[in-house]
Amino acid sequence: MLIEGRKNMNIVEVTKDNWEHYRPQMLNLEDKVKGDMVKQGIGDLFFTTGEDIKDYAHDPRHHVYVMVDKNDKVLAQTYLIGAGSHIQGDYADLPKYFTMGENFLQYVKTKKYGNTKDFLHMANSIYLAKTYAFKYALRQIYGTEDVARFMNDLNKEKASDTHFDERTQLRRDINKYMSQFLGEHGMEELYRQFYNIDSNFVNFNGDPEIAKAYDSFLDASKVTVYSQRMENPEDYFEASVYNTIEVDTYITDPEARRNGSAKILSTIALNKTITEFFEKNDSDILYLSITLHKDNYLSENVANFLGFRDYIDLERRATIERKAYMKRIDRSNYEQYLSYLNKKLTYFYGYGNEEITEEDKDLFEAEKEFHNEDIAAEIDYRLETEQFDDATRKFIESVRDNIAGNTLKSPKQKDLTVRHI
Repeated sequence: MLIEGRKNMNIVEVTKDNWEHYRPQMLNLEDKVKGDMVKQGIGDLFFTTGEDIKDYAHDPRHHVYVMVDKNDKVLAQTYLIGAGSHIQGDYADLPKYFTMGENFLQYVKTKKYGNTKDFLHMANSIYLAKTYAFKYALRQIYGTEDVARFMNDLNKEKASDTHFDERTQLRRDINKYMSQFLGEHGMEELYRQFYNIDSNFVNFNGDPEIAKAYDSFLDASKVTVYSQRMENPEDYFEASVYNTIEVDTYITDPEARRNGSAKILSTIALNKTITEFFEKNDSDILYLSITLHKDNYLSENVANFLGFRDYIDLERRATIERKAYMKRIDRSNYEQYLSYLNKKLTYFYGYGNEEITEEDKDLFEAEKEFHNEDIAAEIDYRLETEQFDDATRKFIESVRDNIAGNTLKSPKQKDLTVRHI
């Protein structure tokens, strides 16, 4: 099938039967993209390791796809992290970004408890349980409840280049073991509801040293939210690791970049992952999530194609501003959503054989124009208000033209050494 004007392309799912064959090429592409991003100054790729690829391939909840040429060379790849797995636990912070603040706690109080007295009683109980879970995590990590050692390690991480962000092993381990402890005691949902409360929110009479250490962990795990665009924030107040799929990575060879490849691979993976979720789970709600570098407009173009609208601008990892997208899918409309994506692939890229009506065409063209104009306006504002060297300015302009459809060429990114989009 002809894909983006390039012949003899094939799409392959990476599974437990073929992951060892494709892993070296996938790691090479990861390294290539990572080096390209660092060279350009637009941040750093959260590298997917060989062990990660093995885990993805062996867990049926995850789906990994590659696009290869006639020589079986990997040109693009995407990973979808399924809901409820141990791997998803490493991404546990993502749903929490959409369940932060007073509005969420008010929602919990109103929807779950109905009155302030019961709400505060439960908050006190869960905070106490969280301190027990925190002590369990310390024992798993250090062998004892060594608060002093934890505080020393925490302060070291906060002062390091990672600033105790999500890549930090200590942060991942604390989250993992606390979730494990509370899960074994049937408190997953309560933990989600009261994740962000500290000792200042409750009347706590337990171990003050443990409370201080746990509160320090919570405070160090907070993110800075700059802005958000959500039509109805309450749509995301039920998001958790058990009903959220992470469109983790979609990358293409920087020497032959085509964001159409990312759209095709992501859509194929979403078709399988979403369908399996609703077939195998009782939940009537599923959330999709994507996190991008805020200035990566080509990736944002992919997110828009997939129908993502609501987002939060935040500092998710050290010094790099991110745009975290979420999309809610209901059991009653998931087939309609997948049909919408499949029709777009047929219409824009000739992939598949969906029947396209004139109404579909008008909708797709209107969406494309709206989102392209939105991105182009943001790029134009940056060009007017920020200083760039000539090479960077030309690159930014080429990205704008590519997204706006003024050129069929993908922007080249060689020899740029300053921060740009």
